[in-house]
Amino acid sequence: MSDIPSISDARSSVLMNKVHYAVLRQQQDAMKDQGQAVVDMLAEAAKIARSNPQKGENPPAAARGRLDVTA
Repeated sequence: MSDIPSISDARSSVLMNKVHYAVLRQQQDAMKDQGQAVVDMLAEAAKIARSNPQKGENPPAAARGRLDVTA
């Protein structure tokens, strides 16, 4: 009879499964947020790369993040 789990053991197991699932969901959400941050950074980098001129030319003032007030 000792092989049969008790009610409290079963409840503990169910509770631990719920906690484990909640932790996994939080980790998954955090990974999605991190992934979205990487996608956003890559999109911004691509936008900056498209706004920069060809190799050997000076980038425009707007691409450098400064306004050229002398022009």
